[in-house]
Amino acid sequence: GRGRGARGAARGSHAAAAKPRPRRWPTPPVAGAAPTDGRRGHVPLREMNFSVQCHCSCNQSREGAREGEEGPGDLRYDVNVPRPPSRPRERGLVSYNADLELPLSEEPLKCGEVWHLCCPEDGGSFRRACLDLHSNGYRVRPLEGGAELVLSWSPFSLVQACRLHSVEADERMRWMRLFKVSIFHHGVTHFFATRGERADAERARWVADISRSLRALTQSLFPAYQLRSDPLLGAAWTAMRLLAGYVLLCDDRGVSLVYCELHAHWDGEAQFAAYEDEYCDVQVVRLGVDMHTCVSERVGIDCSCFSLGGHHFNARTCAEKMLWLRVISNVKVKLRHGAANPTPTDLRHYRASIAEYVRGLPCPDDTPCRPLLPRRLWCGAAPGEEPEGDAAACAVAGGSA
Repeated sequence: GRGRGARGAARGSHAAAAKPRPRRWPTPPVAGAAPTDGRRGHVPLREMNFSVQCHCSCNQSREGAREGEEGPGDLRYDVNVPRPPSRPRERGLVSYNADLELPLSEEPLKCGEVWHLCCPEDGGSFRRACLDLHSNGYRVRPLEGGAELVLSWSPFSLVQACRLHSVEADERMRWMRLFKVSIFHHGVTHFFATRGERADAERARWVADISRSLRALTQSLFPAYQLRSDPLLGAAWTAMRLLAGYVLLCDDRGVSLVYCELHAHWDGEAQFAAYEDEYCDVQVVRLGVDMHTCVSERVGIDCSCFSLGGHHFNARTCAEKMLWLRVISNVKVKLRHGAANPTPTDLRHYRASIAEYVRGLPCPDDTPCRPLLPRRLWCGAAPGEEPEGDAAACAVAGGSA
């Protein structure tokens, strides 16, 4: 009896060893959760499930968790893990007002005569106008009567050359060349045209000058930083990090500066998290990326905007946008083909490849400059008062600014 009992106990112990309980990595304090540092929590964002569309292929096959495989929380840091920056921290989420009706800067960067398409939804016609380009928006002054149009930029805007409704129309009207300016943050698009023998060259100059203005405004909202692929020392929830850096997050009334990181896949899912800053101790957004998720990018001249699940992000440069899309796509490939959970060696190889790509990126201009958008006014805060606690995430969570 004792022998059968001992053998049964042995079989039971082996079965238990063959099916270890899944281990999960630690998670950071979530916005809105009970704080541990004496600060009030932030209002959490609603759950979002982002998706990525990928056209690549991978020949890795799905395997179960390998025997002795480490869980995410067991992965060891390298000796060169970056530490948090030593510069002073700002309190709460950094957010900017991006309303359409903000006052324009005093001096225009460029003025010139163009043709403006009036009321395109009603089959309107092009009319002569003066286009004034400012560092934070543009003004259209009709030359044949009509109301003046003044619009301020959002980082979630683009400019691109476009054409008439058909190739035949382009051929018939070679003396007219179109371009469009879209502030898609607010669903506003305006069409302009140049005319004459130098229409192509004039359009190219307008498109280049407008895209340069948008790039300067976008970069003015970013601090100096470096893209990272190693986890943060002392923050075990970043152990699966592949890529991290600042991006702008679009919401109904403005834009917020968030520090995002993409994790490697684990158990059929990858995590995409956004924090208040690179200390990664207050989480604003956490997303699950699986094999059914989609990613898209905005097509425009030097446009660095991309979308995940209908939510818009803006990278510091177009080159950094392409890196984010490439890393997300590679993770998506592994999820689609059921790749096994990565080992510490796998993670080192992934990070080395990303770091090599980062070293080849053009160096952005990190010269400190004044943000070209005003800081957001927070719920219950007086003008000029710094956001704190629940107010710091009010606008991003859908509250009024």
